[in-house]
Amino acid sequence: MDQEEAVTAKDTRAHLTLEQKAQLRAFLVANPNLPQFAVTDWVREHFHVRLGRSTLYRIQRAPESAFASGNLSRKKLRRVKFPEFEQLLLKFYKEKQDVKQDVSDDELLRKAAECRDSCGINDTDLKLSNGWLYRFKIRHQLANRSSTVVSHVAFALTQ
Repeated sequence: MDQEEAVTAKDTRAHLTLEQKAQLRAFLVANPNLPQFAVTDWVREHFHVRLGRSTLYRIQRAPESAFASGNLSRKKLRRVKFPEFEQLLLKFYKEKQDVKQDVSDDELLRKAAECRDSCGINDTDLKLSNGWLYRFKIRHQLANRSSTVVSHVAFALTQ
């Protein structure tokens, strides 16, 4: 590797997924007296990324629950701007799912507008677009799973 490739590799920032962080944390717990260079070699070998000392320290000191829930393929945990609003909308979605009702995107956007108004949020502060809805669904791992299952069953029955 020449000097230009080394600089490029060093400047590239890598982020581990929550699942990878959990694996690293388990490795650190299983090998508490391992020197840091050995840990970084293990990370490079298993995940093909370089991590700094501070990142390793944060992962080692983080509570185990930090890597155990949510979307494990997610790389960053960002706080939402309006948590009360998101909780209201998520509560609505889960109530519908509990009674086995699918929620369409249009219905979710309508309810989001109602929740936004009830929380006193301006439409300029929170624009409810299709892009926002897509990210909301990814953030909370929402999907109309039952309709997908029904369509697969119907397809299998017709064959």
